[in-house]
Amino acid sequence: MENSKYTIYLPPYEFELRNDRLYGVWRGMLTRCYNPNTKCYHRYGGRGIGVCNEWRLSFSSFKAWALEAGYDYAKPRQEQTIDRIDNDGNYEPSNCRWVSLAENLRNRERSGRKPKPKQKKKPEKKKRDLITWEINGVAKPAAEWCREYDVNYTTAKERMKRGMTPYEALTAKPDHSSYTRYYWRKSKKSSPSTVQVNELP
Repeated sequence: MENSKYTIYLPPYEFELRNDRLYGVWRGMLTRCYNPNTKCYHRYGGRGIGVCNEWRLSFSSFKAWALEAGYDYAKPRQEQTIDRIDNDGNYEPSNCRWVSLAENLRNRERSGRKPKPKQKKKPEKKKRDLITWEINGVAKPAAEWCREYDVNYTTAKERMKRGMTPYEALTAKPDHSSYTRYYWRKSKKSSPSTVQVNELP
């Protein structure tokens, strides 16, 4: 096993290989080991884990090993993740293998590397039941009836609470008596008191 506790220059990204799945695996392996800005760097490069010179300097060498070790482009990615047999060892041909994602996670747990906890799904908001009113044998959503009769939904709902049927609530004449009494009292209270003015001699 090589000593990997050194600063190293990462090879430039090759855009023509961006669609190659193994190229993504190779770049991820280098990033985990040599890029301190990576979130998981403390579990790889931060612990002195590196990539052997054969793979680090040549993607084609890594790809040749991967295909020889059984990597299959036809299989899903979840069934083929690179795994180190010795958790404290480097990425090198004698210490790596292809395993499923589930097995990789189990290996992390056994080695003390805890996988990221799954984020809890937010509970779905309960959908409100659609309120429908039936008038003369025709059932429609309450909001549609209110638009048809040009009546505020809250007003119609309050009328129905007082015992009206949907049709009565939509066709009843507005009752302004309580409105008029309220504002009459309010205006009377706020009006200025009468001032007596003495006539001039």
